[in-house]
Amino acid sequence: MSVRKRSDLRLPWAAILLGIVLVAGCARPPEPTPAEFFPCSGDVPGWRPSGETQRYDRENLFDYMDGEAEMYFVFGFQEMRMQEYASGEGGPVRVEIYRLDADENAYGLFTFYRGGQLLEVGNEADLAPGGRLCFWQDCYFVRVFPIKKVEEGTIQAFAQHVAGELPPGGTPPELVSKLPSEKLVPRSEKFFHEKLALDNVIWTVDENVLNLSTETDALAAAYDYGGVEVRLLIVAYPEAEAAAGAFRGLKAARGETLSAAQQRDRYLVAVFQAPDEGAANDLLRRALELLEAPS
Repeated sequence: MSVRKRSDLRLPWAAILLGIVLVAGCARPPEPTPAEFFPCSGDVPGWRPSGETQRYDRENLFDYMDGEAEMYFVFGFQEMRMQEYASGEGGPVRVEIYRLDADENAYGLFTFYRGGQLLEVGNEADLAPGGRLCFWQDCYFVRVFPIKKVEEGTIQAFAQHVAGELPPGGTPPELVSKLPSEKLVPRSEKFFHEKLALDNVIWTVDENVLNLSTETDALAAAYDYGGVEVRLLIVAYPEAEAAAGAFRGLKAARGETLSAAQQRDRYLVAVFQAPDEGAANDLLRRALELLEAPS
């Protein structure tokens, strides 16, 4: 009978140890927290942090923004950090960094805030009258605004610094590419999931007849038909059966603003507030054609 050497007995453990090291080396680093992305004193010349960085989660966001918090929750809100900055020349300036659960939700939340001047900060930025600047990047949504009036260049400097610290990347949802481009009102598209967001864009009926939920992707946009703003809604459901049920519910509800609707596979397309049947059918047809086209 042969006897195995002690070195032979150690070989399997050496292989196991090597495997553990390799797995650890490939492990994804922990998600950075928004607190890491704020400017330090002097990063924006003449400005310094004022007070401690504040953190808000789903338990206490209502304390910070009682009337708005629910809108953030329907976009997969995870946490928010807020820091104020002071200067001898004015302010203060407030910087808010929100972390959502996916980059498509950061984009979606941003679409409900834009409406001012388009800026090249992050993936897309919006500067509203009064100096409030917001942008999205990766899974983050950022707002920068003065409590008292300061120069727009200062607000943009804060935003540019945060954008440079955030993880890069983030692309709009694929559904955005399915919008008809002709007659589209620029930057009117809004991406969302749940009825609370829909009610801020298109009023249908009180009930959730479309069965919108975290499992649905929805996109609304405005179209200009001879000075009349027509609304297009596209909802993607997990399967065709769910889309068919929502279509039946929408037709049965007979909302006053509904002009035309159709279900195709797992998609529901609806047109609201059209000036006439021709405009409604034109927009509905073009949307359905794009949904059926190969990606």
